[in-house]
Amino acid sequence: MNKDAIQFAVGSLLDSPAEAIINEVNEDLIFSPDAFSSLRDKIPDDAVTECLKIGRIAIGTATATSAGRLKAKHIIHVATCGFDGKSDEMSIIESLRHGLDLTKQLGIKSIAIPEVGRQTSDIPLKRLAELLLSECLRHNDREITLETVYFRLGDKKAVQVYQECLRHI
Repeated sequence: MNKDAIQFAVGSLLDSPAEAIINEVNEDLIFSPDAFSSLRDKIPDDAVTECLKIGRIAIGTATATSAGRLKAKHIIHVATCGFDGKSDEMSIIESLRHGLDLTKQLGIKSIAIPEVGRQTSDIPLKRLAELLLSECLRHNDREITLETVYFRLGDKKAVQVYQECLRHI
């Protein structure tokens, strides 16, 4: 993936035209507080039921469910933390890597990614942007189907930080 394939905007994952969205969860597939507050009324029961059937996944991994009535076709759940709700650099990178690998298996061409780790870690915004963007760009080294990544960020400051990081990576 090249830098031109990455887009930034303030807003909800649900507003993106992506075929799949990344959803940050803990190892029990319980949505992060940030994801849950923004998606609470919109996550389809189908996805919640599928998560309950899947049960637990390892921290640093990912799994996919249907997206029910959402515009997206898939929700890729990335497990960045345990029940304590605390993630670190390695769990964020590994879970995103696994999530991006799932896009190949599912034939996904576009994905929307939130600020994975912003609510679950103490990692500064700039460092978090570097981690997420580097992993997306590194993903190009593997066979992929992804053509576009839509980062949906919390505010204009985050957009500026991500844009600046992308220029320097």
